[in-house]
Amino acid sequence: MRISAMSPFQSPSCRSPLRGKITCILGPMFSGKTTELLRMHDRQMIARRKCVLVKYAGDTRYDPELVATHTKVTGQGITIKAHKLSEVEEHIFDPSVQVVSIDEGQFFSDCAETCDRLACMGKVVYVAVLNGTFERKSLKCHSSASLQPYVFQPFPQVSLLLPYADEIKQVVAVCVGCGLDASYSFRNTLDKKVSFDQTVLPSRFVLRFKSAPTWKLCREYMHSFLV
Repeated sequence: MRISAMSPFQSPSCRSPLRGKITCILGPMFSGKTTELLRMHDRQMIARRKCVLVKYAGDTRYDPELVATHTKVTGQGITIKAHKLSEVEEHIFDPSVQVVSIDEGQFFSDCAETCDRLACMGKVVYVAVLNGTFERKSLKCHSSASLQPYVFQPFPQVSLLLPYADEIKQVVAVCVGCGLDASYSFRNTLDKKVSFDQTVLPSRFVLRFKSAPTWKLCREYMHSFLV
C-alpha cells in the first residue's frame, strides 16, 4: 500500500466542516472585547480557515482601516468596513468564507439578523458588543432614595442578538474609581453629542448595596468628572 507523503494538514479537504455558531463577547468599554475578538479570529487564521473581519466604518479611533484595540493591536487578514452588514453581504456570505468576526456589533442595525443567517449557513460568527450604553434610568423599587438602583440601557441589536448566541463571553474592565472589576461604562461629559473620540470610563458604581463605601466612592469619583 502506498502512503502519501502529504500531511493531512496540507489538504483542506481533510478538515472537518465547521458547525455554524455565534459567540458574543460582551462587556463595557476598555474591557478587552476587541482583544478577545482578535484572539479568537487569529486562532481560526492559524487553523488556515478563510476568515473575514468586519469593522464599523464610523469607528476611526485607533486605525481608520483595520480593526484595532486601544493598544493599537490590529487584526490580520481580510478586513472590510461598513455602516450596515447588508453593504458587505457579498463578502461575508461568500461560500468560501468560514469565519466572520464583527467588531462593535451594537452599531450595525442589522447585526442580529445577519449573524443568525451566517450561523445558519454553517459559518462561525464572533461578535464583540457593548453590554449597555452609558445612559442610566432610575428603577423605582427601593424605599431608600440614596440606594435607588439604576438600569443601564441595552443596545437594541444586542438585546436581539443574545438569544441567538451559542456562547456568551462576559469580560470586565477595571474601575477607575476603586480599581475593582468594572461592568459599566461611564461617560465623563454632559455633552449630548457623543463621538467615538469621546472619553468613556469603566465603572462599577451601581447596584453595589452590600459595599456601600465602595459604591459611594465610585459614584462620587465619577460625578467629579462632570463638575
